[in-house]
Amino acid sequence: MFTFTSICRTCGETFTYEREQPVGMHRRYCDDCRRERTVRRRTIKERLEVLMAEVRESLARTNATLDRIEARQHGGTR
Repeated sequence: MFTFTSICRTCGETFTYEREQPVGMHRRYCDDCRRERTVRRRTIKERLEVLMAEVRESLARTNATLDRIEARQHGGTR
């Protein structure tokens, strides 16, 4: 095991961690900030899903309105 010391990019605290290999991506955040970021990312993802559902509903209503307008136009010219 290799032990590394780093400074958290969020809170600035110094933290240590262990890895099996000395190469590869190294940690940028302490455990507390990593947990907080995971929760925040999950929350953002959930909000995005709700917004996307609203957009899909709105698009469906818009398409239905356009279909009615188009049907009226074609129905009147035939």
